[in-house]
Parts: sequence; structure tokens; C-alpha cells
Amino acid sequence: VVAIGAAAISAGVGLVQLGDEYNQAVNQISASTGATGAELEALGETARKVYTNNFGDSLEDVAEGLSVVRRTTGLMDDDLQKATESGFALRDTFGYDLQESARAASALMKNFGVTAEEAYNIIAVGAQNGADQNGDLLDTLNEYSAQYAALGLSADEFVSGLISGAEAGVFSIDKVGDAVKEFNLRVKDGSDTTIQAFQALGMDADAMAARFAAGGDTARQAFFEVVNALDDMDDPIAKNTAAVNLFGTQFEDLQANVLPVLARMEDGAGRTYDALSQINQIKYDNLDSAIEGTKRSIQGVFLPLAREMSAGITDVFSTLGNEINAANGNFEQIGLAIGSAIEGVLNIILEKMPVFLELGMNIVTSIGSAIMTNLPLLIESATNIILTLLNGLVAALPLLTEGALQLVLTLVQGILMS
Repeated sequence: VVAIGAAAISAGVGLVQLGDEYNQAVNQISASTGATGAELEALGETARKVYTNNFGDSLEDVAEGLSVVRRTTGLMDDDLQKATESGFALRDTFGYDLQESARAASALMKNFGVTAEEAYNIIAVGAQNGADQNGDLLDTLNEYSAQYAALGLSADEFVSGLISGAEAGVFSIDKVGDAVKEFNLRVKDGSDTTIQAFQALGMDADAMAARFAAGGDTARQAFFEVVNALDDMDDPIAKNTAAVNLFGTQFEDLQANVLPVLARMEDGAGRTYDALSQINQIKYDNLDSAIEGTKRSIQGVFLPLAREMSAGITDVFSTLGNEINAANGNFEQIGLAIGSAIEGVLNIILEKMPVFLELGMNIVTSIGSAIMTNLPLLIESATNIILTLLNGLVAALPLLTEGALQLVLTLVQGILMS
């Protein structure tokens, strides 16, 4: 009985501590996002889901990460959960800061109309395929998304171009993005150099400017027509002049190698994949992660109850502090206040304990039922393990005996010689 009582007290204390950690996490979210009321409740529930799905180092870490993603992207509910979990996966795998990855994802969502899940997958695909070889992938995605989108290019084509650039040996993929930015500005500026470039390609400058200004598929088709036409030019001097007129000085740095890179973007739609699912399956597929995930899943069942208990006890102690200050050194009043606080804490625990015990018993009963259901298999597995060990020991016994004998003879010989 004493042991059961001690276990119950220990569990109750742990429950209150867990609830306090959760309340601190929710308070952190409120302080850093300004959320209150129903919005804060929703954010707290999202944080609980992220934590019980085994992302983040702690409830505090989850709260900070979720707050950053919320402020940066403006997402809520399932989208915010997916984005926050993706941000943690990118941090754990590639070392990306959650705010930086959220900024890049937000730029992709805003400019290309992709979902949060698609945006984070695009980042992961780029990172896995060498586009971050100089550590500038996130900045490039954030800075040049609008330029690629203005040309009617897709987010998949954007990251495909960056990957192709890295494969082609481009020193910095930022230069590829900057070249596209210059192109987007120049093809619509009506300058003499732009007109000359289009004339060299046998194209009407005004008509091409109108196509690029239209955006969407019209601009996209025009873009690939120009890139392929430049790449097909035989005269290297004329090609270089026309390309510099359209891409600016970035073409001088990249040279003609950039033209095939840009042309291959047209096939970029088939280059992306569900990289984050792949990362989650591999990165967290180990015993420590599995055990931690199981613990958090169980904690998630108790979190709402734990939060209520912790909040109630916090209120009791806040009241106690105010009453002690108001007593102004009157020990009789202080004693009454302490007694009232103890009674309040006990009432909260007694009120919530039946629910806590019911949840605990349900879990224990489920575990017991699972063990009983699988008991024959467990017994068979245990028996097979023991028999395998014994057979191995018996098989190795002659070798062990011979080895021991040789060791003894060597020791005796050494003693006699000394």
C-alpha cells in the first residue's frame, strides 16, 4: 500500500511538472506571437501535436520553433503543424535555422502558390542534391522566388535550375538566381541593348517584351525560347554579346555553361519528390527516437489534464503570495493563508486524480491485454533466444576449454622458467 501510495504521489508530481512545462510553452507562444484567447488555444494544441509527434528537443523548444514559424509564415492549424515539423526535420538534418527555412518556405508559398508541405519539400530536395554546397540555398530561394515566378516558372523549375547549376560546377547558385533576376528586368526595359539582343536572335523586341510582361505560361514559353535560341547560336562572340545584354554581368561570371542549366529547368517538374517523408523515415528510425516518441505519445494523453492541474495549483500559489504580502508580517494570517493554500492544492489533486487514474488504468489495461494476446509468441521468442544461446555455448565449449587449457599451460611454463 505504501509503495502504491508513493508511486501515485510521484506520478502526480510528474504530472504537475509536465503540465507546468506545457503552460510555460503556451505562455512563450503568447508572449512571442501576441496570440490570446481562441487563437492561443489553437496554437497550444498545435504545439502539443508537434511535441507528441516527437519533433523538437522539448516543449520549450517546440514553443519557440512554432512561434518563429507562425510569425514568419502566418500559418495556423494543420499547415502550421506541418511547417513546424518540417522546420525541425530540416534543422536536425541540415542544421537550418527554423526562421531562415521558414522565410524561404514563405517566399515559395507566396510567389508560387505552393503549400507549406510542398515548399519545405522543395528546400529539402535542393539540400539533398547539392544546391546548398556554399550555404546559400535558403537565401537564394528567399531572394529570387519573385523573379522566377514573374517569368512564369514554377517552384520545381526554380530548385531544379539551382541543382543543375551546382551539378554544372557553378561556384555559387546565388549567381544563377541573380542572372535570372537581371534577365527578368532587362527583357521588359525596352533599352537599346535589349533590342539589339532580341534582333540578334531574330526576335521582335516589342512582341517579346509584351510576352514577358504578360507573365504566366506566356512568359515561361518566351523564356525557354530565348534561352534555347541563345544556346543554339554558333558565333561565340555574338552569343556572348546577346547573352550579356539580356543577363547582365552575371553571364560573364557564369559563361555559356549557364544556358544549358537554364534550359534544363523545363524538365524540373519531375525532379522533386517527397524528401521530408524520406528524411523522417530514415533520420528518426532508431531505438532512442522510438522510445522518446512512445514516451511523448503517452504524455500527450495526459497533457490536457496536467495543464489544468498545474494552472490550478499556480493560481493557488499566486493567491498565497498575495496573501502573505498583505499579512505584512502577521504570522497568524500567514499561517491561515498557508493552510488554505495546502487545502486548495489537495482539492485540485483530489478532483483530478480520478481522471488521472482512469487514464492510467486504461493504458495499463491496454498494455496488459497486448501482452496476454502476444504471450505465446513472446514465450516462443524467449525460448528460441535461450536455446540459441545454449546451442552456441555448447558448440563453443570445446574451443573455450582448449583455450583455457592453453592459457593455464602457458602460465605454468612461465612460472617454471622464472
